[in-house]
Amino acid sequence: MRVRVEHDIHDLVNDMAGTARTLGREASKLVRKTIREGNRRTIPIARESAGAHGKHYPSAFTAEMLSPLEGEYGPESDRAQGDMSFNFGSRNQPPHLDIEKGWDLQEPEFVRDIGKMMDQLSFTSGGER
Repeated sequence: MRVRVEHDIHDLVNDMAGTARTLGREASKLVRKTIREGNRRTIPIARESAGAHGKHYPSAFTAEMLSPLEGEYGPESDRAQGDMSFNFGSRNQPPHLDIEKGWDLQEPEFVRDIGKMMDQLSFTSGGER
């Protein structure tokens, strides 16, 4: 008696290749959205904590992508009051932690959106639902 075992993983390979392409594209969109929204949520916090002496500080905030999967937001040092030490404080003032407070508002949405994206990728690549 002989036993013959055959296995064809072409469908799996194709699904994985498609998932990788989709993941890169969707993750980049998610990072861009998160950076933009994180910046938007942080500006009012910065405006409130900077007070009258830092009236230009919130206008120094920008958001930009550094690579397809990496972005940053916060004050630009070449803009008016962007190089002031509001966030981490100085010998003249305590830290305001505006960026951290803004991220605390943004992070739950980011985590939720990552979960949704991964669920969608699993579903579209043949995962059971």
